[in-house]
Parts: sequence; C-alpha cells; structure tokens
Amino acid sequence: MTKRMIQQLDEDGTPMVDSEGNPILIEHVESENGDQDSEDDEDNDDDDDQDDDDDDQDSRKVFEEWLAKQDEKIQKLVADGTEGLRSALQKERKAAKEAVRLQAELDKYKTDDEKALEASQAEVDELTTQFTDATKLADDAVANLVKERIKYAVTIQALKMGFADPDDAQALLPKDHKVKYNKKDDKVEGVEEALKA
Repeated sequence: MTKRMIQQLDEDGTPMVDSEGNPILIEHVESENGDQDSEDDEDNDDDDDQDDDDDDQDSRKVFEEWLAKQDEKIQKLVADGTEGLRSALQKERKAAKEAVRLQAELDKYKTDDEKALEASQAEVDELTTQFTDATKLADDAVANLVKERIKYAVTIQALKMGFADPDDAQALLPKDHKVKYNKKDDKVEGVEEALKA
C-alpha cells in the first residue's frame, strides 16, 4: 500500500485552497492491486479559524473608524508607527507559510516503509534544517513585532500625556523600565508608569 499527499479537487476538478491560499491536501492511498482510496487529512478547526478571522476583521474595522476621526498628525503617526509592524507581520506570515509548506513536504516523506524512510533521510534532514531556519525567521519576526508594538505604545502614550515630541519618549524611558508586551492579552503594559517615572 502506497500513501502520498495530493491536493484536493472540488466537483469541477479545480484545486481547492484554504482561506490563506494554501492548497488543501488529502492523503491518497493506493493498494498493491491498484485500488485507490482518499482520506481527508484536514483538522476540523476551519470554523474556529474563520471565527478568529471575523474577530480580526471586526477589530480592524473599529480601529479604522476610530483612526478616521483623528486629526492628521495622529493618523500620520499611526501610519509611520505601524509601518514596521506591517513589515514584521508580513515577514512572520511568509515564514509561517513556508514552515507549513516545509512541514507538509516533510510529512510526505514519513511512511510506514522503513526502506523509504532510510532512502529519504538525507532529504528529510535538509527539510528539517530549512524548517528550523523558517521557524527562527518567524521567531525573529515576532520579536521585531513586539519591539515595534512597544515603541508604538510609548509614542501613543506620549501623545496622550502631551509630550511636545512623542519620539523623545523613547529616549526618556528609564533603563530599568517595566514596559512589556503581554502576549496573553495582546497588550503593551507599564507604558504610562514608565513615562511618569
């Protein structure tokens, strides 16, 4: 029996993709006598992913409406402050897609047949190295994103506190400041206290 991953097709024979444009793969099983079976290999998390996408779109819409009501200086500051975030997020998404692609490619080589596993071990090692590099790239992108979010939060708080030049706020932070990014709540904390110190 031979197993391999193939792209799922819809009723018209068109290749199917998920909401991010990635191919939907299914496990294709062919027995020794030529009979073929296909087994759907997707998780049932598609509905949860859609809910998360809807929440992100709602949050984005609320923010854009709020921003449209602000004066030009704040709109420019937000645009300038989020440029790095957008770039880091784009890199993170690219690295994550590459990691998924490489993981799918790696999974394709995992079979029950020990001979096939031994024959492809060198290629699997290379893919693992590439996957590790892609994961490091994603981790670096997340670290840059957190750094930019903290910088942005400091600038916004400086504006709220009436700083003449909000960019000076970064330099005025004490070296031992307690500003940090709370990943669980997706918020930057301690900015106001640090700027008052």
